[in-house]
Amino acid sequence: MDTVVFLDKKVFGKPTDKDHAKEMLKQLSGQEHSVMTGICLCDTREDTPKFTGKTDTAYVKFKDLSDVEIDNYINKFDVLDKAGSYGIQDVKNTFVEEVYGNFDTIVGVPTNELKALLISHDFPA
Repeated sequence: MDTVVFLDKKVFGKPTDKDHAKEMLKQLSGQEHSVMTGICLCDTREDTPKFTGKTDTAYVKFKDLSDVEIDNYINKFDVLDKAGSYGIQDVKNTFVEEVYGNFDTIVGVPTNELKALLISHDFPA
């Protein structure tokens, strides 16, 4: 599984350092952006493994963020391992105006898609 954030045809992966994280969050401030998570299932029950993947997209609208809010967040949370420099579970009550779509997709585990993949391969979900 992995997650990426998109804004205006730009891809926001994981930041390289805190300055990069601040730059990303400033760009996301006041904007609606998409969050896409991909998952892949490898079925090894046969001699030849079979790979199946799915993606899901959700949308997040950030409120306008101040430099102080961004700095406080960056200094409090580990932003370097998060696409777009944020974890939705950490900012949902402070940065977020609206969420459209599956919240689990934004967290990074699109549970509905994972369940569908497991069922399609006859795994109990």
